Amino acid sequence: MVVAQHKPIATLLGDSENPAHTQWQRDSSNFKNKYVYGASHIDFVKRAVAKLVGVLRDSGDEYDVSTLADIFPRPVDDTDARPRPEQVPKPKPKETTDEYPDIPRTQARYRLQRTSGGFSIQRGHKDAPAPGVLGVRVAYDIRQGNPLKKYDEADFRLDRAPIKIERQDGIDIQECSANEIRFEIREPDFNLTVGGFDLNRDLYVNVRIVEPENA
Repeated sequence: MVVAQHKPIATLLGDSENPAHTQWQRDSSNFKNKYVYGASHIDFVKRAVAKLVGVLRDSGDEYDVSTLADIFPRPVDDTDARPRPEQVPKPKPKETTDEYPDIPRTQARYRLQRTSGGFSIQRGHKDAPAPGVLGVRVAYDIRQGNPLKKYDEADFRLDRAPIKIERQDGIDIQECSANEIRFEIREPDFNLTVGGFDLNRDLYVNVRIVEPENA
């Protein structure tokens, strides 16, 4: 059993779950392209128990009675005259190259968050420059295939009720129709919050930075 208590790894694993919450999937719509080395982290968690069992089982060619002696000590028995095997020094663990490379993180230029019945897009890292224009496409998530390609106007339209823009700070909306909205960012502390979606369905949100041609 693996217990993920640290919030960042627990959030990562939660985002990678399929709609039935039975698998961790690196290609799930809510996970793909969201994390740096996200797939490697999933593989690390999946292999954690097997790796630990492998370490405990790997006793080498020599008979070793000291590995778990602190946990399961042998009772002292003066009448036991059987010869004890000679203990040999345990070899030093070999250096491995399984550690993740120390690569500087790219600071997020915007932050996408889930809200009750919708989503919000806000300022990213304080040291990262705000993007000029953001394009957002939305659809209800599906079990297989690309949700955006399966979008149906019967599900919702961003420019019609019950969908509504609940908050727009520091932005100018350039386009809002069907399942797409595009807005220009005017102030660093911007916020776009959209709500009114079906609470019983998972929402898929695709955000892209629209750079000018001469950027």
